Amino acid sequence: DSSIDQSSSIELSTTISNKMSYTHKQGETVSNKVTFSANIPKIVSGSIQVSKTRSDSNSFTKVNVVTESVAFSFPCRAKAGTKVKCVAYQEKYQMEVPYEQTWKHKTQKCRYHVEGVANIDSDSN
Repeated sequence: DSSIDQSSSIELSTTISNKMSYTHKQGETVSNKVTFSANIPKIVSGSIQVSKTRSDSNSFTKVNVVTESVAFSFPCRAKAGTKVKCVAYQEKYQMEVPYEQTWKHKTQKCRYHVEGVANIDSDSN
């Protein structure tokens, strides 16, 4: 009935999850070599060599998920005797987020530095 004020609304709710994971891999190789030599003049001389190599590696992955629920209400009102067109838009986005991390060992003095750019796209959820 156009003789009275009209009112309606569009309700939208969604859950947004952003996931970021980081994998760190490291390893080491240790090599040892020992040479034993003997020389007895006019009888014998020679040497023997013993070597050993040991390798080790490990990795870990850290995953961080942030989830947020959001709700929106888009009210639409029209006075009596008027015609109103109500429109709601959903926006999409792409972001590049630079990050930088420095990892420090708890007891050793070594450090590991990581940097890069995380690409976030609203269509990838």
